[in-house]
Amino acid sequence: MNPEQQPEHNPINIFRLEFNTGQEIVCHRNNTSAFLHSEEPYGDHLFVHTPAIDDEPERGDYVFREQISNFDYLVGRMAVSDWVIIQSDKLTEDDREAYEEFQALKSKNVEQAEKKASELTPRKERLVSFLGYLLLHDHLTADGFNKGTGPLYL
Repeated sequence: MNPEQQPEHNPINIFRLEFNTGQEIVCHRNNTSAFLHSEEPYGDHLFVHTPAIDDEPERGDYVFREQISNFDYLVGRMAVSDWVIIQSDKLTEDDREAYEEFQALKSKNVEQAEKKASELTPRKERLVSFLGYLLLHDHLTADGFNKGTGPLYL
């Protein structure tokens, strides 16, 4: 890392977190704090407070270490810029519950993605049926592929 990239040479006033869901969170000193846990670093996170607006209730978003590829660098920039950083040994019960919910949602999303990837669309169903017909009637054989040199090269 060159000196210009060191946190002490690169203070931060505001930053945005963008997620693949399309959600975007704007972070600044007045709404974002970092929480670091020396004995349970997997639970390190940013907490972004969103005040109540109109009929929407007040809320807070947890953004865990594994969601930010440069988490340590970002927290270093926050530290030299006088953002709130709270250090403790272990997760609080609320933090642990939020982390467990995050992990459960992550597992559910992975399962859904795997299930969706394994499902056949109507177009894939027709293609599988056609290939089955070709195999059944010996219109498609392994010899036709012949290690990429046969007439059927895929």
